[in-house]
Amino acid sequence: MASFLLVFLASLAQYGVVCDFHGNKRFIFNPSPATQTSPDPAFMAVELQYLREEVHRLSDTNIHLSVQNSMLTSQVQSQNAQIQTLKTNLTNLENLRIHENGVFVDKINKMDAMVNDSKALVAGLTRNVSSCLLNNNQLEEALIRTNNKTSLLEKKLNDSLVTQNMAVQTAVEQCRQNESALTQHLQVNISSLQLNCSHQLLLLTDNVYQLQTETNSLMANWTSCVNLNYQLQSTINASQNRNQVLDQKLHDLRIERDNLSLALLQCHGPKRDCGLDLVFLVDESGSVGQDNFDILKDFMNRIIQHLNIGPRDNQVGIATYASTAQREFELDSYSTKTSLIHAVRNISYNHSGLSFVSRGLRLVANHFFNGTHGDRTNHPNVLIILTDGDPLDPSRAKLEASSLESRGVEIFVVGISRDGTNRNLIDLATDSSHILPFLDFGDLDGPAFAQESIHKLMAACQTV
Repeated sequence: MASFLLVFLASLAQYGVVCDFHGNKRFIFNPSPATQTSPDPAFMAVELQYLREEVHRLSDTNIHLSVQNSMLTSQVQSQNAQIQTLKTNLTNLENLRIHENGVFVDKINKMDAMVNDSKALVAGLTRNVSSCLLNNNQLEEALIRTNNKTSLLEKKLNDSLVTQNMAVQTAVEQCRQNESALTQHLQVNISSLQLNCSHQLLLLTDNVYQLQTETNSLMANWTSCVNLNYQLQSTINASQNRNQVLDQKLHDLRIERDNLSLALLQCHGPKRDCGLDLVFLVDESGSVGQDNFDILKDFMNRIIQHLNIGPRDNQVGIATYASTAQREFELDSYSTKTSLIHAVRNISYNHSGLSFVSRGLRLVANHFFNGTHGDRTNHPNVLIILTDGDPLDPSRAKLEASSLESRGVEIFVVGISRDGTNRNLIDLATDSSHILPFLDFGDLDGPAFAQESIHKLMAACQTV
């Protein structure tokens, strides 16, 4: 170090000045050539000592700075480690939050599944209760002719079922509101949801418990309903046994009445039988019902009883209509009265929809009065429409009826009419004299009504 300083000072000797490290100029000798002398050894020694001290001081400063740099580096590394630790903790916290959120969502999904299962159970019980009500109504229709005491019991049962259904609907609606509120709360603040989770789950648990209570109540009502059905069925069985005896007596009375009616008609009725091609178009819509449909079949058989049946006498065909129309049998299907009456009794009631009479009229025009299947050109074509009221398609039905009349078909209408002036029935018939109105299906059971129908049918022979 000393040799280096000597060389350094010698290189600067020509300038005659040396600067310390603080920027102070220290003159060693006179730089002027005129006064240039050799350096003072003592002064050089002092300067050398001074430079040594400065070098030591700078070395200490460098060491101190190195120590501070090491300390700062350690602090930075420590802070980086702390930052990394914080990041790790933050990641762990985020994973924990996601896990807790997933656990909570799983709990909510389980509660939703429980609620959905409860709803499905309630819906199934409601359907069972509805089916029970339908069975009760059907049993009541069969029993109402012999015993009306069950109406009060049925009313109490209906009131109870309506009350229970309203309670179930209220509970389900409350459950839905709680579920909606819980969903909105989840969307607003997840942290708030964690604090209120236990409260919401408690509410859902209470609602599920309430639904289970209502379900148990419905099950009890269903059991009561089943027991009531058993009791009603037992009563109906007993009533049916009595009705069978009464029906047999009524059947015997009807046979006796028909025989008397036939005898009266033979004594006082028209003598001429010109041989009609007669078609019955029968309403079998849902508004007629099985019992009334049986009355219509008995009415047709009473008319058939008064006619001579055969290829050279009267021929009878039958079609039915509702939402659709169908042929029961053709004009030439049966050539004896016994087989024809038996075929009429075997016609089944399909209760297949609404009353579209125009479709039945179109079927008659296309398949009965068309020169085939027994339709005879030299015999009157007569159509009798049996209906329980106004058609659903009066305009189209009128057009179809007019088309048949233009082909020489006489149309009679036997239908319900309060005053005998039903405009829709008049539009279907050939004229107002071809309408046979009745107030109730029970009117068709009377022999007088059948006799009046026979008289008007035989009048068709006057046109031949």
